[in-house]
Amino acid sequence: RSVGAMAKALPRVSSVPIVQLTGAIAMAGDDHSSIDIVRDVARAVDGPAFVFYAPFTVPDAGTAQVLRQQDDVARAFARLSSVTKAVVGLGLWAPGQSTLYDTANEADRAVLDELGVCAELSGVFLSADGEPVQTALTNRMIGIDAQQMKAIPDVIAIAYGMAKVPAARAALRSGLISGMVTHKSMARALLESA
Repeated sequence: RSVGAMAKALPRVSSVPIVQLTGAIAMAGDDHSSIDIVRDVARAVDGPAFVFYAPFTVPDAGTAQVLRQQDDVARAFARLSSVTKAVVGLGLWAPGQSTLYDTANEADRAVLDELGVCAELSGVFLSADGEPVQTALTNRMIGIDAQQMKAIPDVIAIAYGMAKVPAARAALRSGLISGMVTHKSMARALLESA
Protein backbone atom coordinates (compact mmCIF):
# COMPACT_ATOMS: atom_id res chain seq x y z
CA ARG A 1 0.00 0.00 0.00
CA SER A 2 2.69 2.50 0.95
CA VAL A 3 4.89 1.67 -2.06
CA GLY A 4 1.84 2.02 -4.29
CA ALA A 5 1.20 5.51 -2.88
CA MET A 6 4.84 6.42 -3.55
CA ALA A 7 4.56 5.23 -7.16
CA LYS A 8 1.59 7.53 -7.75
CA ALA A 9 3.51 10.55 -6.43
CA LEU A 10 6.76 10.08 -8.38
CA PRO A 11 7.89 12.95 -10.57
CA ARG A 12 9.50 12.32 -13.95
CA VAL A 13 13.12 11.22 -13.55
CA SER A 14 15.76 9.75 -15.85
CA SER A 15 15.07 6.46 -17.61
CA VAL A 16 16.08 3.36 -15.65
CA PRO A 17 14.86 -0.25 -15.62
CA ILE A 18 12.37 -1.10 -12.86
CA VAL A 19 12.39 -4.60 -11.35
CA GLN A 20 9.54 -6.26 -9.47
CA LEU A 21 10.80 -7.66 -6.15
CA THR A 22 7.80 -9.72 -5.01
CA GLY A 23 4.86 -11.61 -6.35
CA ALA A 24 1.37 -10.17 -6.09
CA ILE A 25 -1.03 -10.32 -3.17
CA ALA A 26 -4.75 -10.19 -3.89
CA MET A 27 -6.48 -7.94 -1.36
CA ALA A 28 -10.23 -7.45 -1.27
CA GLY A 29 -11.11 -3.96 -2.47
CA ASP A 30 -7.59 -3.24 -3.76
CA ASP A 31 -7.06 -3.37 -7.49
CA HIS A 32 -3.42 -2.19 -7.40
CA SER A 33 -0.95 -5.09 -7.35
CA SER A 34 2.86 -5.15 -7.28
CA ILE A 35 2.74 -5.53 -11.06
CA ASP A 36 0.74 -2.31 -11.37
CA ILE A 37 3.14 -0.51 -9.03
CA VAL A 38 6.18 -1.57 -11.06
CA ARG A 39 4.47 -0.44 -14.25
CA ASP A 40 3.47 2.91 -12.68
CA VAL A 41 7.08 3.55 -11.65
CA ALA A 42 8.41 2.45 -15.05
CA ARG A 43 6.04 4.91 -16.73
CA ALA A 44 7.19 7.70 -14.41
CA VAL A 45 10.85 7.07 -15.24
CA ASP A 46 10.23 6.10 -18.87
CA GLY A 47 12.14 2.83 -18.42
CA PRO A 48 11.50 -0.86 -19.05
CA ALA A 49 9.50 -2.82 -16.48
CA PHE A 50 10.64 -6.31 -15.48
CA VAL A 51 7.39 -7.74 -14.14
CA PHE A 52 6.12 -11.24 -13.54
CA TYR A 53 2.74 -12.78 -12.98
CA ALA A 54 3.04 -14.90 -9.85
CA PRO A 55 1.47 -14.79 -6.42
CA PHE A 56 3.56 -13.71 -3.43
CA THR A 57 2.85 -16.95 -1.56
CA VAL A 58 1.91 -20.43 -2.77
CA PRO A 59 0.75 -23.58 -0.93
CA ASP A 60 4.08 -25.46 -1.05
CA ALA A 61 7.83 -25.00 -1.60
CA GLY A 62 7.83 -27.17 -4.74
CA THR A 63 5.35 -24.89 -6.48
CA ALA A 64 7.42 -21.84 -5.45
CA GLN A 65 10.57 -23.43 -6.88
CA VAL A 66 8.84 -24.15 -10.21
CA LEU A 67 7.41 -20.62 -10.39
CA ARG A 68 10.83 -19.06 -9.73
CA GLN A 69 12.09 -20.88 -12.84
CA GLN A 70 9.35 -19.49 -15.11
CA ASP A 71 10.71 -17.13 -17.77
CA ASP A 72 9.28 -13.83 -16.47
CA VAL A 73 10.12 -14.56 -12.83
CA ALA A 74 13.64 -15.79 -13.63
CA ARG A 75 14.26 -12.77 -15.90
CA ALA A 76 13.22 -10.33 -13.15
CA PHE A 77 15.25 -12.12 -10.46
CA ALA A 78 18.28 -12.25 -12.76
CA ARG A 79 18.19 -8.43 -12.73
CA LEU A 80 18.43 -8.23 -8.92
CA SER A 81 22.23 -8.12 -9.00
CA SER A 82 22.04 -4.90 -11.06
CA VAL A 83 19.49 -3.17 -8.80
CA THR A 84 21.10 -0.18 -7.06
CA LYS A 85 18.03 1.32 -5.39
CA ALA A 86 14.96 -0.39 -3.98
CA VAL A 87 11.86 0.84 -2.24
CA VAL A 88 10.20 -1.66 0.08
CA GLY A 89 7.17 -1.68 2.31
CA LEU A 90 7.54 -2.26 6.04
CA GLY A 91 4.96 -4.25 7.94
CA LEU A 92 4.54 -4.88 11.64
CA TRP A 93 3.69 -8.55 12.14
CA ALA A 94 0.17 -7.85 13.41
CA PRO A 95 -3.38 -7.65 12.01
CA GLY A 96 -3.92 -4.63 9.78
CA GLN A 97 -0.22 -3.68 9.92
CA SER A 98 1.15 -6.01 7.21
CA THR A 99 -0.49 -7.04 3.98
CA LEU A 100 1.39 -10.33 4.22
CA TYR A 101 0.13 -10.92 7.77
CA ASP A 102 -3.42 -10.19 6.69
CA THR A 103 -3.25 -12.74 3.86
CA ALA A 104 -1.32 -15.47 5.72
CA ASN A 105 -3.18 -18.46 7.12
CA GLU A 106 -3.54 -19.06 10.87
CA ALA A 107 -0.95 -21.86 10.93
CA ASP A 108 1.72 -19.64 9.29
CA ARG A 109 0.89 -16.76 11.63
CA ALA A 110 1.22 -19.03 14.67
CA VAL A 111 4.63 -20.33 13.53
CA LEU A 112 5.92 -16.82 12.83
CA ASP A 113 4.61 -15.56 16.17
CA GLU A 114 6.36 -18.46 17.93
CA LEU A 115 9.62 -17.63 16.11
CA GLY A 116 9.40 -14.05 17.36
CA VAL A 117 8.80 -12.34 14.03
CA CYS A 118 8.25 -8.64 14.63
CA ALA A 119 8.39 -7.16 11.14
CA GLU A 120 8.58 -7.89 7.44
CA LEU A 121 10.28 -5.96 4.65
CA SER A 122 8.71 -7.01 1.35
CA GLY A 123 8.39 -10.52 2.75
CA VAL A 124 11.74 -10.72 4.54
CA PHE A 125 10.77 -11.62 8.11
CA LEU A 126 12.70 -9.94 10.97
CA SER A 127 12.95 -10.54 14.70
CA ALA A 128 12.79 -7.54 17.05
CA ASP A 129 16.60 -7.37 17.02
CA GLY A 130 16.63 -7.20 13.21
CA GLU A 131 17.75 -10.74 12.44
CA PRO A 132 16.20 -12.33 9.34
CA VAL A 133 13.94 -15.25 10.28
CA GLN A 134 13.74 -18.19 7.86
CA THR A 135 10.49 -20.15 7.95
CA ALA A 136 8.59 -22.68 5.88
CA LEU A 137 6.54 -19.74 4.58
CA THR A 138 9.75 -18.12 3.30
CA ASN A 139 10.29 -21.17 1.09
CA ARG A 140 6.77 -20.78 -0.31
CA MET A 141 7.22 -17.14 -1.32
CA ILE A 142 8.03 -15.63 -4.69
CA GLY A 143 10.13 -12.63 -3.80
CA ILE A 144 13.43 -11.16 -2.81
CA ASP A 145 15.22 -12.80 0.11
CA ALA A 146 17.37 -11.25 2.86
CA GLN A 147 20.68 -11.94 1.07
CA GLN A 148 19.45 -10.39 -2.17
CA MET A 149 18.11 -7.36 -0.31
CA LYS A 150 21.37 -6.91 1.58
CA ALA A 151 23.27 -6.84 -1.75
CA ILE A 152 21.30 -3.80 -2.97
CA PRO A 153 23.33 -0.65 -2.14
CA ASP A 154 20.36 1.61 -1.34
CA VAL A 155 17.17 0.12 0.15
CA ILE A 156 14.57 2.59 1.38
CA ALA A 157 11.72 1.38 3.59
CA ILE A 158 8.42 3.24 3.67
CA ALA A 159 6.73 3.16 7.07
CA TYR A 160 3.83 5.06 8.56
CA GLY A 161 1.69 4.71 11.67
CA MET A 162 2.95 4.77 15.24
CA ALA A 163 2.00 1.11 15.68
CA LYS A 164 4.88 0.27 13.34
CA VAL A 165 7.61 1.78 15.55
CA PRO A 166 8.79 -1.70 16.72
CA ALA A 167 8.92 -2.88 13.09
CA ALA A 168 10.87 0.24 12.10
CA ARG A 169 13.38 -0.42 14.90
CA ALA A 170 13.79 -4.02 13.69
CA ALA A 171 14.30 -2.84 10.10
CA LEU A 172 16.92 -0.28 11.14
CA ARG A 173 18.76 -2.89 13.24
CA SER A 174 18.71 -5.41 10.38
CA GLY A 175 21.27 -3.67 8.21
CA LEU A 176 19.04 -4.45 5.22
CA ILE A 177 17.90 -0.87 4.70
CA SER A 178 19.88 2.30 4.18
CA GLY A 179 17.05 4.72 4.86
CA MET A 180 13.42 5.15 5.78
CA VAL A 181 10.67 7.46 4.64
CA THR A 182 8.21 8.10 7.45
CA HIS A 183 6.36 10.83 9.30
CA LYS A 184 7.59 13.21 11.98
CA SER A 185 6.10 11.45 15.02
CA MET A 186 7.58 8.07 14.06
CA ALA A 187 10.95 9.65 13.32
CA ARG A 188 10.92 11.31 16.75
CA ALA A 189 9.98 8.05 18.47
CA LEU A 190 12.80 6.22 16.70
CA LEU A 191 15.36 8.92 17.56
CA GLU A 192 14.27 9.02 21.20
CA SER A 193 14.66 5.25 21.53
CA ALA A 194 18.08 5.16 19.81
